[in-house]
Amino acid sequence: IAPLPGCDKKLAWTKVRAKLEQVKLVDPPAAAPKQYDLLCDGSEKSSCSKITLEATLRELLRAAAHTPNSRLRVWSLGANVAATKVMGEVITPTITSRSRRAREAQLEQWQLSSRENLLRIMEPLFRATPARRSPLAESLTKIALAEGHGLARIIVAITDAREVATANF
Repeated sequence: IAPLPGCDKKLAWTKVRAKLEQVKLVDPPAAAPKQYDLLCDGSEKSSCSKITLEATLRELLRAAAHTPNSRLRVWSLGANVAATKVMGEVITPTITSRSRRAREAQLEQWQLSSRENLLRIMEPLFRATPARRSPLAESLTKIALAEGHGLARIIVAITDAREVATANF
């Protein structure tokens, strides 16, 4: 026999909270944080450039902004797997402002400063001579095996998807 909604405090509170969210008196619960890993393939003739990196960072930071404690790491693809490394990382802050407008401004500022910092960190990759090798599959495996902090993972690669190691695949 199922309990009546008035007898089950948890079920009753769930229904009350849903109604309060519906009329916007309380915020919905925050989504679970995620781990975003962005690989920039700066090898010869590949598609990762300042422009594509900036556009991708803009979208990933926007996605991460609404889930406090989400993490975004930017990786550079090296000429070998050992040279593939994390260049920078940002963590979505917990928003302290009470008003919607102030929260949005705080998140916008975080996204802007994070994007600028990560682009600045990646600048040496674009100034260096592009690598002629791109161990893409091995590097993606390295990223997948990296510490995920117990979070759901999203791996994004800006690449031409050409694997150039001992042969051109």
